Amino acid sequence: MKIVRSRAYYAEGKGVFMTKDDSNETATWTGQEIAHYSGRKRRDVGSVFCSTSSSTTGKLGFLNNVVGVFEYEVDESGKSGGKI
Repeated sequence: MKIVRSRAYYAEGKGVFMTKDDSNETATWTGQEIAHYSGRKRRDVGSVFCSTSSSTTGKLGFLNNVVGVFEYEVDESGKSGGKI
């Protein structure tokens, strides 16, 4: 994580989705976000890019070339909520 400006942070992440069964399907995601602090609240906004080599009929095929944008807020008590 690196500071973009005072009270704002930039983060990147990568991960893998896997099915629970023996199909060995996987999909990868790469995401970026910026978090802003205002008082005792934090608001994150960002995007996630997904890809998979699964066929379109596979369990994770729907994730291929999907882009999601999100926002998420949390306060000091831990109350949180988000939208995709």
